[in-house]
Amino acid sequence: MVIQHTTRPLVAASLAAGLVAALTAPTGAAAPAAGRDDVPLARVADVRPGTAGSDPSRITAHAGGVYFVADDGAHGPRVWRSDGTAAGTTLVSAAAAVTAASELAVAGSTLFFTAGDQLWRSDGTEAGTQLVKDLGTTDVPLTQLTVAGDLVWFLGDDGVGGQELWRSDGTVAGTIPLTNRPPGADAKPLANLTAVGSSVWFTGSDGTDIVSEVWRSDGTPAGTAPLTKFRTFFDTYPGLLTPAGGHVYFVLGGGSEGRDVFRIAAGGTTAELVFGDEADYVHELRADGDRVYISSTNAASRRSELWLSDGTPAGSQRLAVLPAEAGDYPSDHAQDLTLVDRTLFFTHVDADHGPELWRSDGTIAGTRRLTDLPTRLLRTRPAELTASDGRLWFVADEGRGPELWVSDGTTRGTHPVDDTRRGRAGSVPTGLTDAGGTLFMGLDDGAAGRELWATQVDTAIARPRVRAPKVARVGRGAWSVRVRAGAGEWVESTARGRVRLPGVRKPVVLRTARATSYAGRAEVLRLVIPQKARRAVARAIGNSRTKAAAKLVVTLRDSAGNAKKVVRTIRLS
Repeated sequence: MVIQHTTRPLVAASLAAGLVAALTAPTGAAAPAAGRDDVPLARVADVRPGTAGSDPSRITAHAGGVYFVADDGAHGPRVWRSDGTAAGTTLVSAAAAVTAASELAVAGSTLFFTAGDQLWRSDGTEAGTQLVKDLGTTDVPLTQLTVAGDLVWFLGDDGVGGQELWRSDGTVAGTIPLTNRPPGADAKPLANLTAVGSSVWFTGSDGTDIVSEVWRSDGTPAGTAPLTKFRTFFDTYPGLLTPAGGHVYFVLGGGSEGRDVFRIAAGGTTAELVFGDEADYVHELRADGDRVYISSTNAASRRSELWLSDGTPAGSQRLAVLPAEAGDYPSDHAQDLTLVDRTLFFTHVDADHGPELWRSDGTIAGTRRLTDLPTRLLRTRPAELTASDGRLWFVADEGRGPELWVSDGTTRGTHPVDDTRRGRAGSVPTGLTDAGGTLFMGLDDGAAGRELWATQVDTAIARPRVRAPKVARVGRGAWSVRVRAGAGEWVESTARGRVRLPGVRKPVVLRTARATSYAGRAEVLRLVIPQKARRAVARAIGNSRTKAAAKLVVTLRDSAGNAKKVVRTIRLS
């Protein structure tokens, strides 16, 4: 943080020098100016020099960094890897052409990725990149690449039996279909691949009718079978598969929402009702240990609700009836449920505040709104909610364009990380991915186009910094102190002061000023001289024989708990 001073001239210029001395860092203290050196965000590499940018996507973590898809302008979209440094950002393979629809997944130390109807594997080098399987149907790409145990699972169509579940161990012989539904059957598509330990659960019909089911696979054809068939309405099917506490929870309904929540034991076959009735629509589930958060809408009241369940109807507690939505959001609900340790974050829209970030600790009292962004008119919702190192990182727009934000679960600790791209456009971070303490993302700073950027999570909070101002003068009845935070931090500042006048027992106490600044932005603290004492202070300052003195104290504390106190006593005459 940087302390600067701005005032409007009123009295003796000699006081200016005194005020400068009062707020100069103590002898031996570091006093660098805030600049780009303390910004926690940095471009990792300029994969495509110029202003076009390489447009990184599909950012996927692995033990040494990330893999991602980018276009360097010479090879077209290809898979790249990065360890977070420019030198360590390299092309994986020039031979394997991928697309924006390609999917990446890491199983152990092996990268798997899709290229249309092809499955590839790689150790991160050109020589170690090879084609595993070509299903031969170029118009049907492989989808839902999922890792469970040491295997990678996906949905594919080899042109013979239609869409089936496949798995691969990275070898040609070990890449096999696991389901074998009748060709041409009027079947519900397979979907919702979900890793549960070393097995995969998914949904779809068996091809004998259109009734959808919950399936489980152990990676062998014999061990792949439906568990429960729900003979309900033809347009009702399971979804939102969510492992939690030895069970797999799911909703039964249509489209992207359901009416009821069920669960099946990880090794069982029987479904039991957990939550729901005909008055509820269930939109999202999020596991928290052996409990599950439920985002729902009450059809009768048209109000969004947040619930927490232990897996039983009696153990399902409503935490909040969220404020009513309005206008463009007639059916909004708690969205993007994201868990950071034991704190749930989510977004919600209401008539008074618009789209905002909320949090819950699993209690009614602890479920509340965190932010008050000027988004009611902007209509921009916080997005890209990502847990990393005990904090939540997300993208929000407070009127300066979409930028990276961070939250520790408190209102004070929820703030922008940096105003990376000045102006209304914003840098629009995308694909936020945590990789061993480093947060990677695609970001456009307005100069080099959209490239791969990263921040070291454990060093994102800058330490306090103090710099002596160049100019400072007395303002109209007040001293003004400008406090600027370093990028990536908030700084809470408190300024106090008192003036001791000759012949007066009690000093003149200046009104305490407080302010919070963040992400490289400045706030002004005004130490006001009480009205009734202004003439006496002015006379003392103008009389060279008096021994009037002022004591100013500025205390600063950042979000990491680092504190700085600057105290000076100065002669005013």
